[in-house]
Amino acid sequence: MRDNKGWDFLTAFEDIDEKYIYQAAKPWKENKIVRVKRYIRVAAACIILVAAIGGGLTHQNEVKAAWYKMTSLIGRILGIEKETDEYVKTIQKTIEKNGIAVSLEEVAADAKSLWIAYSLTDEKGENDISMSSIQVAVDGESLALENQYSLDNSSGSEKVTSKYFAAKFNRSRADHSQKFEIQIGTFQNQNEQVEERDVYSFSFTADPEALQADTKEIDIQVSIPIEKNQTFLISEMKYNIFGCTISGSYSDMTEDDEFWLRGKDDLGNEYVFNLTSYDKPNLIFELQDWRILDHAKQLTLQLYHYSGTTGKTVSYEQKESEDAYIEEIGTVYDEDQAPEDLAVPVGDGITVDLQN
Repeated sequence: MRDNKGWDFLTAFEDIDEKYIYQAAKPWKENKIVRVKRYIRVAAACIILVAAIGGGLTHQNEVKAAWYKMTSLIGRILGIEKETDEYVKTIQKTIEKNGIAVSLEEVAADAKSLWIAYSLTDEKGENDISMSSIQVAVDGESLALENQYSLDNSSGSEKVTSKYFAAKFNRSRADHSQKFEIQIGTFQNQNEQVEERDVYSFSFTADPEALQADTKEIDIQVSIPIEKNQTFLISEMKYNIFGCTISGSYSDMTEDDEFWLRGKDDLGNEYVFNLTSYDKPNLIFELQDWRILDHAKQLTLQLYHYSGTTGKTVSYEQKESEDAYIEEIGTVYDEDQAPEDLAVPVGDGITVDLQN
């Protein structure tokens, strides 16, 4: 007899809207807005056709839709397949200006990081909501933006009316129930020039206690020689339901330097940590696939380094006002020239005891 547990689960969520099923079936999109250096690999486009056999794919989409409805907005944007509501504070404050409504949706915090989910809605269908900026300060001290992600609700054919963002900030210290001041900026295209449009100001409090209780921090403190008189320090690993990061320090980093951490756990699972924060000398690597498996006991990592000017450098700068500008500096590589493929291991491997 067929196991009916999955179908019983679906029955409990039979009121799910079709829009949830449609959105959950689409891939998650990550938009790392904050990185100044961006590397673009020029490769041949591939088309993958997936056929649904019987009702299996439909059933899978319905399960995804049910998960989508239960999970917090921060969890959905980050693609987390676990319940995150207990760590998230719902705010849902909205400010509307000139046809664009900006809503501060959710926040979550631990001792060293702050996550913020916000949305932009085009009230009249006449505005560009593809770009935004975000700044946060606590007790007058600005926080460093580590990464930013977006969830695109369009299928690619219709005009986007709402866009959802999650921003992650680093905190140097954390007191209970801190008050944060946040500014979200919107932009507009005028005669092919990107200009600042409006600034939306919010304030909120966030308590790191719940998430911090389930956050694991492991002291590493391993120095790796890069070149003569140059040392890369791997200091700490931190992970919880929202992801895994490794902190490092390298004061001699240049614009041509790129680093990765790659390795395996004791079960044979592979992990890649990408450098996401270039706030020299303090650097942050983020796990590509979000989480370390719960039953893994040990992680062995190798630092990889790429330094060079292979490829064509592209620089783009556009000033909008005296207070703001957009700058992108990147390198275009051929298919066999991507820096992650040309990187070489440096120093010895690092062993991290996950049971500490």
